[in-house]
Amino acid sequence: MTNSILCSYADARHRATGQVGKVLGERWKALNEKQRQPYEAKAATDKKRYEDQKASYNVSSEPVDGPEEQSRLTDRRTGR
Repeated sequence: MTNSILCSYADARHRATGQVGKVLGERWKALNEKQRQPYEAKAATDKKRYEDQKASYNVSSEPVDGPEEQSRLTDRRTGR
C-alpha cells in the first residue's frame, strides 16, 4: 500500500511525507475492525519484542558493582 502511494508522489519526494501520511491516515480510518486486525496483531507482537529487548538492555547496562557501589565511588570522588 505504501509503495503505490510513494510512487504517485515520487516527483515531489521532499514534500511527499505529509501527503503520504494524510493518504495513509485516510485509508486507515476507512478500514473496518476485521481489516485492521492483522496490522494491530503485528503491532502488538512488535511492541512485545521491543519491551523484551529494552528489558534485556536495561539489565545488561547496569554497573558491574551494583548501584550501591557506584554511589559509594561517586561520593568518594566528589567528597559528598
